[in-house]
Amino acid sequence: MIEKAIGLVGDLIKHLITLSTGILALTITVWKDFANQQAANAKIWAVYAWIAFAISVVVGTWAMMALTGSVSRAANSGATSVDVYSSNIRVPVFLQILSFLVGLGLAITFGVKAK
Repeated sequence: MIEKAIGLVGDLIKHLITLSTGILALTITVWKDFANQQAANAKIWAVYAWIAFAISVVVGTWAMMALTGSVSRAANSGATSVDVYSSNIRVPVFLQILSFLVGLGLAITFGVKAK
């Protein structure tokens, strides 16, 4: 059961990294197509969203490294389980989720203000 929890946390981290990277790539790719048509005050929301998504990717990498390190440490010490609620895993995962949600909120704000 512990292996399943570790796998689910790892999958969550990877999915958020993939979504953040995809949203960043898509919006940066199409940015030049509509950037000139948008008001300057709307553009700043897109930039803030990009920053939040980039933070999500970086913190997600940190979370994946923490998860990998915890599993490796447990294997080397002969422990039979890894606590996915330990702070070295919980903190970066929480920050990744938070920055992803902030990025979504900022991207939606940009979409609303750009109309």
